[in-house]
Amino acid sequence: MEIEINNPRVHDDELAKVKKNDCALRLWTQPHMSHINAYRSHSIGGQGLVLAIPKDENSELLEAFMSGRDTWVEVITGNNGVEFRGHHVSQEELEHHLQKDRENFLQEISKPYHPKKEMKAYAKTIGDLPFQAGMILELVPSDKDSYTKTLGYPVSFICKNLAQPIQLTHGKTTTNKVIRAILTGYSASALVILPYSNKSLILDNGELKNHHGAEIAITFTMPKQ
Repeated sequence: MEIEINNPRVHDDELAKVKKNDCALRLWTQPHMSHINAYRSHSIGGQGLVLAIPKDENSELLEAFMSGRDTWVEVITGNNGVEFRGHHVSQEELEHHLQKDRENFLQEISKPYHPKKEMKAYAKTIGDLPFQAGMILELVPSDKDSYTKTLGYPVSFICKNLAQPIQLTHGKTTTNKVIRAILTGYSASALVILPYSNKSLILDNGELKNHHGAEIAITFTMPKQ
């Protein structure tokens, strides 16, 4: 969805640095500010300010940005000079893309998969207790509908010595293979090979937790017929 940009203040020196193949500006503001700032992609530390867009003249852009959905400003260079155009992913567009993603994901995980060997992967947990080498993690199976609804996230494990949520963190290919094996009829468990050093993580409520990781080896067992 396109949004008109009204009376932005342009910083010409930063505009000149915008590259043709990287012309989407990132937005940022604070409640007390009268403007929405638009920055060059990949600029950091408050550098790269291309536009200051007045909030009182751009209520549609402000509302779109504050909704939390993707909102950006496109820089368009043409015969009539430089133009700025706002873009916003509407809820309808978001739902449409999500439905397409789910259809593609369902098609992928519906293919049977028979693993022939153990699979190396990575897992994480948040809490006070770290992984220990040699721990056994049991995969928590789910059904096709649940996996499709969440696009495969998270693939969860449990461990009797670690009363904390455990999740697979490997890439899409590994996650999909695990899900396909489970839907083919396999059960799965994992052995912790190498625990990672933990690092602090601040949650939304300000509580400090520990973030632990581990390299794991997943093995699959097909139930006897």
